[in-house]
Amino acid sequence: MSVDNKSEPTVTNDKPNQIKYAGFWIRVGAAIADLMIISIGDFLIAYVFSKLNSSYTAFEIMQNPDINLYYLLIFLWQALFSALFICFSWQATPGMRLVNIYVVDNNFKKLKFVKSMHRFAIYFLPSILYKFVPYVAHGNKTVAIILLALDVMLAFFWYGSCAWNKEKKCIHDRIANTLVIYGMP
Repeated sequence: MSVDNKSEPTVTNDKPNQIKYAGFWIRVGAAIADLMIISIGDFLIAYVFSKLNSSYTAFEIMQNPDINLYYLLIFLWQALFSALFICFSWQATPGMRLVNIYVVDNNFKKLKFVKSMHRFAIYFLPSILYKFVPYVAHGNKTVAIILLALDVMLAFFWYGSCAWNKEKKCIHDRIANTLVIYGMP
């Protein structure tokens, strides 16, 4: 990668391409679009789970933090959704594709499946912490509010950190050594 006079990174392949990094708000838009699709899968998992365990409805399962198998299945569904779309030819989730942003490694190459799963696991960390708030708070609303506020601040730092650097890398991008760029690489 070389840098021209304008401090814009370029890829030195057969022909140099201007790289435009995807910032916070475009990623939020992509995440909202993905969330709509993921929510359908979440509900289907809850529905199947409710049929297997008739003491709960699908909505009760989705609201009950004590059903750990359900949350494990949701995590796996969301991880596979993200990782498979990113590591195959699309190089983006459907929401990312909708707004024309793609995930690549620091060398602008397509991610392998393991790296894509690693990136998702890091991306998902604030959500995992949110899951444990009811256990730690033990019914104390003040403690729950403090923990939720801390989790929101962590999430803001985790995802919002892409606004504070030239390559617009969030924490999960820095740890996984990935970039989110405009246009198909």
